Amino acid sequence: MIAGVTESLRAAAAGGSAAALPLALLAGLASSAQPCCMAIYPAAATACCVTRETRRISAFRTGAAFVIGIALSTSVLGVAAALAGRSFAGLGSWAAYTLAGITLLLGVHFLGWITLPTPRFASPRLDSARWTGALASGMLLSVVFIPCGTPMLAALMSVAAYRGNVPFGALLLFLYGLGAGLPVLPVGVLASGLSGRLARRGWKVAIDRATGVALLALGLFLIWSA
Repeated sequence: MIAGVTESLRAAAAGGSAAALPLALLAGLASSAQPCCMAIYPAAATACCVTRETRRISAFRTGAAFVIGIALSTSVLGVAAALAGRSFAGLGSWAAYTLAGITLLLGVHFLGWITLPTPRFASPRLDSARWTGALASGMLLSVVFIPCGTPMLAALMSVAAYRGNVPFGALLLFLYGLGAGLPVLPVGVLASGLSGRLARRGWKVAIDRATGVALLALGLFLIWSA
């Protein structure tokens, strides 16, 4: 299936056909099922769990911000890498170590070993801060996990690099990233909403410790896979 989608996408994109747009979305959905992308699901759950939304609409917005972060990062970095003549996969190492350092630091914070000057995520006045955090998490995590979606990414990047139509290539890459992130949306929504409800019922300390352990595990995984 992936090979067939890749060939159809390459042909449609090379000709500038509008048919390439839904094919790019489909390619992203197909890539999200690959084994190397599976780790983004628990990573998304951990990232969205930090926000602890208590309303369904807020939890959905948090999950959507995470997915949009994936799409934006795939589009911007994909075009930049293509124009620079580099492989998108080569961007993953520095991002993995950077993100690992951040997640390990947050992990020991939620475990109570250190105290960081972080905002109070439970405050309803900081909705935009929580969604911005989810957006940034999606952007960083996409650089680590999405590159395994080649050769479909390679087909889209070649359009951005050689066809001379950067906006069209950027749109294709955005749709690819959106497709790759859509299956993650329900995971992020569930994690954010569930952690928020449990925290309101007196499980805040337990949620903090569980989040800390998950963040430490994610950080170590990122280092191991870099």
